[in-house]
Amino acid sequence: MAPAFAAGPPQRIAAVGWPAAQALLALGVPPLGVTEIRRYEQLVIEPALPSSTLELGLRFEPNLEQLQALAPDLILADASAGGILPRLRQIAPVSLYAWRGPQGVALPQARTGLRMLAGAIGRDAAGEACLAELDATLARARDQLRPISGRHVFLVAEVLQQRMLMLGGGSLFQSVLDAIGLRNAWTGPTSAFGHALVSLDELAAAPDARLILTGRQGRDWQDLAGDPILRHLPFVREGRVTVLPATLFYGGVPSATRLAQLLMQHLDITSV
Repeated sequence: MAPAFAAGPPQRIAAVGWPAAQALLALGVPPLGVTEIRRYEQLVIEPALPSSTLELGLRFEPNLEQLQALAPDLILADASAGGILPRLRQIAPVSLYAWRGPQGVALPQARTGLRMLAGAIGRDAAGEACLAELDATLARARDQLRPISGRHVFLVAEVLQQRMLMLGGGSLFQSVLDAIGLRNAWTGPTSAFGHALVSLDELAAAPDARLILTGRQGRDWQDLAGDPILRHLPFVREGRVTVLPATLFYGGVPSATRLAQLLMQHLDITSV
């Protein structure tokens, strides 16, 4: 996965992309620099970035001068960085963090990607510890949420004008729902990232579902709930809405672990 290094695994690694930064931090390797740090801290949150990590500019247009000044042994990038890979390779060896597969962002691909990265940077034990934590968290969530096993939920990444960005088949979070025993109320088609832009009236097809907000819009839910169409949906009208702190829906193992933890903390098993 990563370029071979005669002197051993790379020690100084910069991350272009949030899933890459997440994975490094989960493996106990603080990245030298990360793109869009402030938004990472608002929308990704965990694992937390250390204060020593430097800002590298935009995810799709990183500051190449700053990146070169850091003199990294390795630049870890996501597949979405394809257009800038030639320029990154002029600075340092580049490795792509394979956190998703051709059919979406599911847990098997996320697990394989983390294990491959851990091996490439000499952090095999840390990688296995991350995977063990994921498995233990999913098991705890499955046990805690057993009283509502099989219930339908809508997982929403963002609320837009009269539409919602719905997470469904092919998404990392769908894999988490499957693992803990909840059913996704959205069964329609999705993109390569496992999401779909759904009109509000389409949600009425599952009146008994609970709405779970997983993104930044949760901070503004009181304002959003006043929308004349939204407030008449059964789950909104009846108060079946759970607002989670933000988490990265297209991340890898760290995002899956975080979602399971948040569901245990915030999902009321007496009212789903």
